[in-house]
Amino acid sequence: MLLSLAACINSDNPDPSGVEEPQASQQPQTDTPEPDISNDAGQQPGDEMTISQFLDVYGLTEDDFKPEYFKEFGEFNLIGEAGGMSSIGTIEVRVDKEQTTEEHMIAWYGELFGKLASLSDTGKLYEDMQGGIELADAEAAIEAANTITGLPAFECFYPYPLPNARGFIQLSASYVPESGAYTVLIWVAGFIR
Repeated sequence: MLLSLAACINSDNPDPSGVEEPQASQQPQTDTPEPDISNDAGQQPGDEMTISQFLDVYGLTEDDFKPEYFKEFGEFNLIGEAGGMSSIGTIEVRVDKEQTTEEHMIAWYGELFGKLASLSDTGKLYEDMQGGIELADAEAAIEAANTITGLPAFECFYPYPLPNARGFIQLSASYVPESGAYTVLIWVAGFIR
């Protein structure tokens, strides 16, 4: 669901806010060697990046992603280079599903809101990737998240200085009761001029 959200953004319209949206490459595939895409986190093509290294690029830690009744981190996927244009990372956060309630979800989303607001270089979080609608609190970020499960979910955008540029980052989280896990998505939606 979260990955489809990222795919739904229409990048054909020019954005007056100055946020550069991801563009699909039009170049044909060749057998030339891969360029060096190392970044300040030390990632090289083919390297296995840990969750901790990935979160560090965004000023976050594993502790920020340990809600009440946390058990373990599950699957971690990264598309592109962490912190790079259009990179998408998803992290599965497993909790004790017998103990986790909607109140626990909302409480953790509130913690995320506070952490991300402290990281945002404007001190604000936004509902949209143009930065046009400010989110006043965690309740607004929960209301802004589209969910088909009927459970509370979380979504916001925030400006943050990445290793090579100032980025506009989306962070979304939702919970699947059957698996007892949150899925967290961190997407570099664009770079800000």
